[in-house]
Amino acid sequence: YFFERLGEYFRQYFFLGGIARANGRPELAVLLRFLCGASRLRRALIDLRDAPHLRAIGVDVPDLVDVLEEYERSVDDSGQLADTATPRLADLRRRIAEIQDLVRQRLDRFAQRADVRVLLRSAHPAIRDGRFVLAVRAESRGQIKGLYHDRSSTGATAYVEPEVVVEEQNQLRDLVIDEQREITAILWRL
Repeated sequence: YFFERLGEYFRQYFFLGGIARANGRPELAVLLRFLCGASRLRRALIDLRDAPHLRAIGVDVPDLVDVLEEYERSVDDSGQLADTATPRLADLRRRIAEIQDLVRQRLDRFAQRADVRVLLRSAHPAIRDGRFVLAVRAESRGQIKGLYHDRSSTGATAYVEPEVVVEEQNQLRDLVIDEQREITAILWRL
């Protein structure tokens, strides 16, 4: 009965709170610790030869080994879904990291060009709207071809995504969307 209530609690929690927001939440880590403790308790109760009533309680507790193994493979100690949750998640995260590195390298090379360097507030890429951008002097914004994303609170800096990385960042965005969908599917399965 207790485990049925617990399962219902987590179903309601994730349904009402939005399943996609569960990743990285302490509740997943708490659930993992709970499953570990419940599994150990079940084994300890079953091993009690001199206490038949307690042993009977242990026998009545569902065997959580399969569920526990799935959680241990899928959730890290902080409640984040681990790359090992599914091969697809691992592949998506690997590809995301590769494209992020490629975009950073291209932006670094672009920012080091003499004709571009004089237009920048900083040669280091920033992130706006989930995309890598360069901090450009506002008065020079039109001299760098690309997408305008934001400006600083003072208006002195414009954040521009140079056209040399737009296509890679579009690919990156698609992969991030796929990653979120995979995370949602994994959380529903768990």
